[in-house]
Amino acid sequence: MLRRTDSPYWARTTTVADDGYAGLTVIPRWATNVYYNCYLAACTVAEWAAASGTPKTYADLIEDAKITNVRHLLGLFGDLFMFHQANMRVSGQPTVTIGTQTGAFSLIQQWVEAVAQELVRLTDWPVVNLKHDDIAVEFVRRRTRE
Repeated sequence: MLRRTDSPYWARTTTVADDGYAGLTVIPRWATNVYYNCYLAACTVAEWAAASGTPKTYADLIEDAKITNVRHLLGLFGDLFMFHQANMRVSGQPTVTIGTQTGAFSLIQQWVEAVAQELVRLTDWPVVNLKHDDIAVEFVRRRTRE
């Protein structure tokens, strides 16, 4: 379990009874539709089609990422988004256009570009990046404040 049952905005804290160790803040995270083992768009589209049973295009996947994940961001959740090492590969990527940007981007760069452009289209909110330990502190502060 990654989040508390009493508030979807609070991180869970481990206990000895449930986890064998007390006091660790478990940072919740959203799965993305970029699969852990993929570094090319065709791979993640094939994985997505195999998992869903519905063949889609990469444009469909990016559109789904924008709709789904901007909703999480606008909901003011502090959860992280899950990516993996393969998703960061830039070498050998074809040139693509994501919104207003054209280049040879890794899958994570393409995902972030699409989601960030959609968020900026809808709001003028800043996008802040924190290191993992600081994210845990912010989750604890939010729970304390609320």
